[in-house]
Amino acid sequence: MLKERKLTWRGLGRQVGVSQAHLSRIRTGRKTATVELIEDVAASLGIDSDYFIEVRVATIVDRVMADAAVRDRLYSQLRR
Repeated sequence: MLKERKLTWRGLGRQVGVSQAHLSRIRTGRKTATVELIEDVAASLGIDSDYFIEVRVATIVDRVMADAAVRDRLYSQLRR
């Protein structure tokens, strides 16, 4: 995706305000990206932030935590 946009990891880091090393740690699983950073990366790449699984998970968790009925239905589904 970076190649298509003629962008390096260093360049992406500059655009989103973090170092290339920080992005590398996220890519290799040694660090976790914040939703805000993911949104910045998505915007820089011109893609929807929900392309990244972390955003999808955060959305699901927020909804489940906010709505007891959703939480109960999901729990019932997963217990099967």
